[in-house]
Amino acid sequence: MGASGSGWVVAAAVLVAATIVGVGWRRRQGRPRSVGAGGGGVSLLLFTTPTCSTCARVRELCATIDAPYREVDASVDLDRARAFDVWRAPTLFVLDEEGKPVWRATGVPKRADLEAAVTP
Repeated sequence: MGASGSGWVVAAAVLVAATIVGVGWRRRQGRPRSVGAGGGGVSLLLFTTPTCSTCARVRELCATIDAPYREVDASVDLDRARAFDVWRAPTLFVLDEEGKPVWRATGVPKRADLEAAVTP
């Protein structure tokens, strides 16, 4: 195999690796994860941006959950977005009564997962 033949092998390997990483990343979107110990009262904090295409779906979901809800435009309140380590919109947090995150989901979470997170 010449130099051009080994280039195809490298390109194929890069393509396979990128596909595996992309599939793994996509599967994590919308999946919740616990980020702390839960407490009594909870509230929802949703980070959005003006160009977010799925933020409306998360906003509608939050409106149906029995918990106080706040929305933050991450493009305007950069300090708060950085404090919560938000890199993508929508990002939804369940906060305990002290305002500390106990649950986080990036993307559109499932209703059952969100309900379970706000239920003591």
